[in-house]
Amino acid sequence: MIPTTQLKLSNLIPLLLGPLIALVMWMSPLGIEPNAQKCAGIIVWVAMWWMCSLIPLHVTGLIGLIIAHFMNLSSWSELLIPYADPIIFLFMGGFFIAQAVEYRSLDKWLVQKTLSLKFIRGNSQRLFISLTVITAFMSAFLSNTATAALVIPIGIEILRRSEAPQSAFKLVLLLAGAASIGGTMTPVGSPPNMIALGLMEKIIGTRPDFLSWVMHMAPLSLMMLLALIMLYKRELFSLPQESSFKTHTPESLNNAQKILLSIIVMTCFFWFAPGIIAALSQGAFASFLQKNFSESLVATLAGVILMLTPTRSGPLLPWREAQKIDWATLMLFGSGISLGQLAFKTGLASVLAMKLESLSHLSPEVLLVIAIIATLFFTELASNTATANLIIPVLLASSAFLMNADRTIYAIVAAANLAFMLPVGTPPNAIAYATGQVGIGVMMSRGLLANGVSALLIIFFSLLFF
Repeated sequence: MIPTTQLKLSNLIPLLLGPLIALVMWMSPLGIEPNAQKCAGIIVWVAMWWMCSLIPLHVTGLIGLIIAHFMNLSSWSELLIPYADPIIFLFMGGFFIAQAVEYRSLDKWLVQKTLSLKFIRGNSQRLFISLTVITAFMSAFLSNTATAALVIPIGIEILRRSEAPQSAFKLVLLLAGAASIGGTMTPVGSPPNMIALGLMEKIIGTRPDFLSWVMHMAPLSLMMLLALIMLYKRELFSLPQESSFKTHTPESLNNAQKILLSIIVMTCFFWFAPGIIAALSQGAFASFLQKNFSESLVATLAGVILMLTPTRSGPLLPWREAQKIDWATLMLFGSGISLGQLAFKTGLASVLAMKLESLSHLSPEVLLVIAIIATLFFTELASNTATANLIIPVLLASSAFLMNADRTIYAIVAAANLAFMLPVGTPPNAIAYATGQVGIGVMMSRGLLANGVSALLIIFFSLLFF
């Protein structure tokens, strides 16, 4: 979900602030290369509009590219190349799978099946904890926005049917946090993950595969999920044991759902298989898989198969449903990668990296801790997608971060995803706040605690395991 805000008179000041600051930067003697100075002004302009969310983020990204073209920083055709980056198609395939899951109600079946288990059924506390866990699992492979939109109303209904005290309705923040946490587990879990991988591949020519990502990020995500549940222990214990929430065992999967589930399983298999085979052997078969079954190709192939597989009610994913995916986010990926490359092409990233080098007396570990805390702060003010677009190119231009690029990417992406204080931080936060069950004060106070825990966990994992 890409946030937008209706233009009002009160919004004119931040709307004009972006181009005004850019104009000042273009006219000021900054002592850097002219093209780098032009690029800096464009990025500040775009960043201001991304932070304010006054204009759709993907439109703002396009505006930045158009300005860059007319300033002769790059040709229009070169600026558009990232829109066809394999990372874009990886996420597009993931969107198609998520849309098929929603269209065929496989997500609802999975939630109902979990909540109808004998051990869980009828116990409010176990119902809510189980819903939290299934939220994190689903958002690892599906859109965390769609997952939050599905489970938060179910969570509110559980609370109402349980006649829970009003204070327990803060638990909608637990579900929103679980959706954000689950989104860090896999490359397709959230937009910042894909932006980071795309920038990394473009800038340094390599990136972690699907298996490596999961092996590094899943343990962090699970620990953060456990910590978040503990932060809401009081609200969970305030729930009565009995619940009148209906948790009838759902009907068996229909044929379309079975076919869809088999396609998802095969897609995950081919996402993981190249990394597993490569870890076990470096033979010809491993090379064949890595060359011919990239994550992007597998995701695109899965999307095509979904639209071609016939069922009694039509294709497994009819085009009228497929075209409902979040095309705006895909466009935002393209502009983000393009602006990141432009920062390198014009030398702006190198200039900023040299500023970071002034802290070279600090160890790489201390610099990483500073970057993690700065990202956590910044992503509360801007969307996590915009945060990844702005911070990652600068860090990858610095030798202090480049010498351990994988660790940098894991840490910064985790920090960008794990924002809990403000609605603008992540789409699940916005959905939870929109329910009206929690005020901004409650969200900020609980979010501050969650941010503190996430900072400690990210730093711990970054220094010892990444």
